[in-house]
Amino acid sequence: MPETSGLVKKKRRIAVRPAVLEDAHAMWETDQACFEPSVAYPEDIFYYHLLILHDPAFVAYEGNSMAGFVLTSLENGATGLIVTIDVMPRWRRQGLASSLMQKAEDAMRLKDISSIILQVAVDNDAALGFYKKRGYYRIKQLVDYYGKGRHAYLFKKPLAKKQAAGI
Repeated sequence: MPETSGLVKKKRRIAVRPAVLEDAHAMWETDQACFEPSVAYPEDIFYYHLLILHDPAFVAYEGNSMAGFVLTSLENGATGLIVTIDVMPRWRRQGLASSLMQKAEDAMRLKDISSIILQVAVDNDAALGFYKKRGYYRIKQLVDYYGKGRHAYLFKKPLAKKQAAGI
């Protein structure tokens, strides 16, 4: 049974749960809707992370429609990566991204990840503010990360250990 978060809009509930392989196509469609084609990931990336790497990922549905998701990757050693977090426009600024990020961070803690990195476009003010509020800080600028003239920042957050029972 999917976990239901406290997020409500128009008397509809959002169900947040771990992603499964069957979610890959909907994740890709959501990514296509949230980012322009030059930035959105190809569909096989979602299958690769879910099927081959078994990386932690979480999806949020309103009924049968995906409201958002977060995809992570367990990098070298004790570092995790937020590959992407996507929230459909009608669900933004309602706490869904925070719920998804918390799930991702908690899952990485359980895998003994001590820090998380992510990349964000230098002109994405909403995302920059969101990550800073969650304790991420800028490490450096990545020139042309999203293509010529489209720079990103590399952000990092140390993860404090939590008691397993407290998660």
